[in-house]
Amino acid sequence: LAQVATSRQTAGRGTRGRAWTDAGGGNVALTVALERDGLGLAPLTLVPLRVGVLIAEVLERGPPLDRAVRLKWPNDVLLGDEKVAGVLIEAFDDVLLVGIGVNVASAPAVPADGPDRGRAATCLSARGSTEAAEA
Repeated sequence: LAQVATSRQTAGRGTRGRAWTDAGGGNVALTVALERDGLGLAPLTLVPLRVGVLIAEVLERGPPLDRAVRLKWPNDVLLGDEKVAGVLIEAFDDVLLVGIGVNVASAPAVPADGPDRGRAATCLSARGSTEAAEA
């Protein structure tokens, strides 16, 4: 098991190769390397959903939010209809790289059209108590 966390990310990738960046505004950008054999979860296509469930459970135990926490298959965590977190899995030999991004203090502007278009985003601090921004 290995993990990498950063205070800012400038060349991240999202689903379908979309650009993903964070300028260091208090969000979570984390990658965890896991050995495939040690997961105990099959098929591997369930890994993003399982990680999303874990993120949703953590959010539900945190400060109150003004919208319901939901999952969107296969890799998004939503508050209402807006994306607050995402999971991206990449496989390299016997290792899965599990990328996790959570919008804690800020949310990116998401284009409505073009190659980087996607679901509107939100952040925890905009949808809950000020404790979310301090977490």
